[in-house]
Amino acid sequence: MKKRKRKWFSNPLSRAPLLVQILLLFIGSVMLPIGLQNLVFSYYMQKNSETQMINRMTSALEENAQEYESQFSNAIKLAREYNRQEWLHVCLNRIYAKQIDFYHDYEEKLRSLIEGNVPYYPQIRSTTIYTTNTTVFEGKYVSRIEIKTEEAEEGEEVKEYTIEDFMKEQMSEDGEIYSLRDAGVVTKADAFYIRLSREKKMRTQSEDRSLSLFFPLDYYTKYKNYRHFMRLDFNLNSLRSLLMKNDFFENVYLTDKEGRILIDNTGRDLYGSFRYYSPDSAGEDRVVLVQQIGKFPFYLYAEYDSDIFKGEMQKSLRQSFPITALTALIGLFITIVIMGNVRKRLKILMNQSQQIAEENFTINMDIGDGKDEISTLEKSMNKMSSRLKDLIENEYQAQMKQAQMEQETTKAKLLALQSQVNPHFMFNALETIRLRALDKGEKETARIILYMSRMFRNLITWDNNIITLEEEISFLNEFLHIQEYRFEDEFSYDMEIDDKALKCRLPKMVVQQLAENACIHGVEAISSDRWVGVLAEIRDDKLVIIVEDNGGGIKPEKLEQIKASFANGENSENSVGLYNIYNRLALYYGDDFEFDIDSQPGMGTKCTIMIPVKYEEE
Repeated sequence: MKKRKRKWFSNPLSRAPLLVQILLLFIGSVMLPIGLQNLVFSYYMQKNSETQMINRMTSALEENAQEYESQFSNAIKLAREYNRQEWLHVCLNRIYAKQIDFYHDYEEKLRSLIEGNVPYYPQIRSTTIYTTNTTVFEGKYVSRIEIKTEEAEEGEEVKEYTIEDFMKEQMSEDGEIYSLRDAGVVTKADAFYIRLSREKKMRTQSEDRSLSLFFPLDYYTKYKNYRHFMRLDFNLNSLRSLLMKNDFFENVYLTDKEGRILIDNTGRDLYGSFRYYSPDSAGEDRVVLVQQIGKFPFYLYAEYDSDIFKGEMQKSLRQSFPITALTALIGLFITIVIMGNVRKRLKILMNQSQQIAEENFTINMDIGDGKDEISTLEKSMNKMSSRLKDLIENEYQAQMKQAQMEQETTKAKLLALQSQVNPHFMFNALETIRLRALDKGEKETARIILYMSRMFRNLITWDNNIITLEEEISFLNEFLHIQEYRFEDEFSYDMEIDDKALKCRLPKMVVQQLAENACIHGVEAISSDRWVGVLAEIRDDKLVIIVEDNGGGIKPEKLEQIKASFANGENSENSVGLYNIYNRLALYYGDDFEFDIDSQPGMGTKCTIMIPVKYEEE
């Protein structure tokens, strides 16, 4: 007797309904892997979470320490540059018959040297040169000192007055002096010291922390007429801002090797007597990490609560299991509902897809010739995708071409507007210098030409249209120096720039153009006490820039005409600079900016710009 073959056993899934097949697929490929993954994940997370967290925090603390090492090393680099300026030694050792002689050296050389380094070393708060030369006068950067030596008894040598003696005379009782040469930070040729102390403020009578780099100006041994020391005071707020960047830890302390707290991330340790930090005082539930600042005698201590991370991890694991079960039930329910609906509508959808593939968008309820519903649907959808692809590509390419043309047009407008700004400004500046030189017949314009060369260099090397406010202010300083020379003693200016606003980005030469407009069309209309003020700060996520003057002001009818030109987009012959500024801001920011002009005849003009705060070039 011949046995009948059971063909269905060779492929049992082929006899199962599509809904059953999808359910089996869902259980095997979703629920089982998710459950297994949660078990394995929970095990390894409990085992490795604390180790990974410590590694991340250690890496973050090391990066913080490297930033501090860079700050201190750059200060030492600056100190070496000062010490190797031979003309500085010449000035400090020269005997000045008149104070005006030292004043020229002070203004033209010493002051420009120190202030020229200010933008590049934000960690340096102040620079002071101490000298025993009594023929110089004291200023912002120079102070005279008198060396006091005790009389030696007969047969004893007179003790030499050293830089250590000088530092100790100004140091508080709880201060400390560290030799960077003994610490191995510098070579034996550099006698650099870091002093941690407190100094009294004359106005508040409060104790102020100070961290200073001291060193003698002794690089050139041939200049030994007098003793000279230099002091670089670090900006503690700037150093503290580095601690604020690290949000991994609850408490972060910068201490010396004795444990004195110089600064912390809470801001409590900027004034008053020094507190001392010990890792033993942190508590058993806290983990303390420590990192030395290179070879410098300073350390970073960071604390975090280990129980918080453990509790959060356990809580997360407890919550993951019910969430996983709920997710699986929701997925299962949605799968059943959707597949029941799909099974009923599959034949209709197949017919619709075939009609779309034939470019006939009518509904055909007839059953197609496909043997398998899914394969038939794939074939018809492929045809539809092919037809739609051709149509979409044609439309898309046309739209892209149009968008590219609009972008090129906008870029051309920007370049055209900026090309009107630079030559206009350079012509006015150079014309002022030329007329001044012809009028006085002297060569004092060399200093102004120096400023102009800097400005030309900036204009040539500025490839980007978007720059930081710090670069703009540096460029503006050169321009205002020229205006001081132009108007002599009849011109002054004030600048109030918020440190937080310096890294904000904006179109270049916006602030300079406003200041130029104030000088050319504003204060030039009055004969004395000319003044221009510049303010920049951040208000409610907006960069606010104000440029004002005490010049002749703008007549009401002319002011209305200028504002009308902004609204109508029509350039006025008498307000080219203001129109260019407004148009550039409109091109960069659209409607997300404000430009207001407030002016009264005989009282001056005030221009206010409010733009979004942006720290990246966009």
